[in-house]
Amino acid sequence: SKVNHVINLHYDHFFDNNALNKEHNIVLDASASRFFGRHLGKVDFKADVNALDYATEFDHYPQGTIGEKPLNTILELAPKVISQTDKFRLEAGVSGQMQLLNTQVTGVDSSSSQLLLAPQIYAKYNLVKDVIIPYAEATGGFKRNNMRSLIDQNPFMWLSRTVVENTVIPFKIGGGFRGSVSNRFTYNLSAAQYEEKNSPLIVNYDASQFNPAITRFGENYFTLVYDDLSIVEVEGELTYRIDEKLHTVARGTYRSFKTTDEFEAWHRPSLEVSASAFYQIKNKLIFKGELHVIGPRLAKSYRSTDSTATPEFSGYDAVEGLDVYSVRLAPVVDFNLGAEYRYTERLSGFISLNNLLIQRYQRWKQYPVQRFNVLAGITYSFWRD
Repeated sequence: SKVNHVINLHYDHFFDNNALNKEHNIVLDASASRFFGRHLGKVDFKADVNALDYATEFDHYPQGTIGEKPLNTILELAPKVISQTDKFRLEAGVSGQMQLLNTQVTGVDSSSSQLLLAPQIYAKYNLVKDVIIPYAEATGGFKRNNMRSLIDQNPFMWLSRTVVENTVIPFKIGGGFRGSVSNRFTYNLSAAQYEEKNSPLIVNYDASQFNPAITRFGENYFTLVYDDLSIVEVEGELTYRIDEKLHTVARGTYRSFKTTDEFEAWHRPSLEVSASAFYQIKNKLIFKGELHVIGPRLAKSYRSTDSTATPEFSGYDAVEGLDVYSVRLAPVVDFNLGAEYRYTERLSGFISLNNLLIQRYQRWKQYPVQRFNVLAGITYSFWRD
């Protein structure tokens, strides 16, 4: 049989408001596959090149001096074999990945590399025809962290003093059950255990030292500390759908974190729950609803007092020579409603009612969100599907 192949190239350029910190990211994805009887052989290749451009060099513990223009590359080659019968599917392979780091500090070039071999295994068995399908998987690899991914997560990062490093997942083992109770109702229940080495944790950072006695600029920014985490994760998802008319999804995730050096997994919630609904009338009028629940988070602080909560003593930081306190951020309950009217295939109008419960919660410490707000507008498409 013939060889099928796919090649994709992606480029992303990111810069902050003042264009002081910039980033170029290029990702090349390629795959080739061929059938050998009933078995499919497949090889995936990926080259992920990320070039940072900081405003200037800076010092950061424990990494040391961070160069102005570090270059980080992740190369991956992953062969695997896929076998499938009427009830059983098995994917067995291995991912060979290499991380290359090149930088220049005070005019001196330096480079390092790290090799990682991780399993790429997935198996499922259709135990009761499409109703109960148990599955299991074992994976691992490098997880790309860059300026873009950090800002998407928290837009208040102080990039000029944020060390950007990748996370290593040596292994992730999990499994679960999924299936369809009917042609309208589906479910997916799973559990996993894995390690995240060099996992980024978001902490508050006072950057006012770089703007002394001028303005209050920089007092409430964020930066990162890295730690090795052991994580146990339980997830569940339920969906209900009636053709294209009604679609509802409910998801829930619980995670247990065990840290290595830090006292807590700062700003990481253990519980996340979401629900969304989509209802369409004659492809003209669409109603939407969303509910997001985020459990309590703990923020790192060196102060024994706080204006929003009572800090609890966590331990002593020998590097800073200060006591560390944890500040509990209250759970988040965010409820939104929206509607859209499609006047034509190209022209439509919409309105969104956000934070209907009028909560002024803090997703990130010292950053309360807006209370109830309304967003409305029109959209026009110059191309038809």
